[in-house]
Amino acid sequence: MKPTFSIFFAVASCLALPTFADTKVTERQASFGECRAYLQALAGALAGKLAKYSEETSTVLESSFESKDGTKKYTITCLANEQKMVIREEAG
Repeated sequence: MKPTFSIFFAVASCLALPTFADTKVTERQASFGECRAYLQALAGALAGKLAKYSEETSTVLESSFESKDGTKKYTITCLANEQKMVIREEAG
């Protein structure tokens, strides 16, 4: 059975990350298409704008953005071959 990934869980888990940690990395299983959609949804929810891709190939998609209040920086990477989404959060 293919694991499912809830956009609500993705946003909620990013918003609930501890502020005292310098960096936190979260990995989730997601198809490349799902990951692209989640990346845009997270950018909208956390930064208030569409994501701009720093890397966009058929196997890797990556975007970095800052939270609306400027306290956190997020880098989201989609890896097609591994069917994986990597969310990296750093204190701003």
